[in-house]
Amino acid sequence: MKKFWVWIGIVPLAFGVLATTGAFAMRNPLSQRCEIRVSRSGSIVRMDGVVSGPAGSKGQYRFILAKSGPNGDSQIGQGGEYAIGRSGAAVVSSNELNIDSRDRYRAMMLISHETGDTNCSQTSP
Repeated sequence: MKKFWVWIGIVPLAFGVLATTGAFAMRNPLSQRCEIRVSRSGSIVRMDGVVSGPAGSKGQYRFILAKSGPNGDSQIGQGGEYAIGRSGAAVVSSNELNIDSRDRYRAMMLISHETGDTNCSQTSP
């Protein structure tokens, strides 16, 4: 008898969670996300700005990369329009920096699309 009551309590809860999650996804089907992927090979650090979302969705991006260290400071700014392909992702910016052990960097990206603005960032460890 206890198992029956446990199932009666769990099943509606599970369906309620699924229904709520599904409703959220349906409210914003064109949601887009941004990500800055960082890879390192020796003193070279590569940063790729990636936008993901539904295929065919479009928007604009702004990518800013700042580096500071004992030898000075520098900043790179890029921007433009993008369209997400069939894969569901688009690399909108690629940058490589020569990083000394005392250098620090910060990369920031803002994407503007029909459902709003989204931003992401990466900072040196």
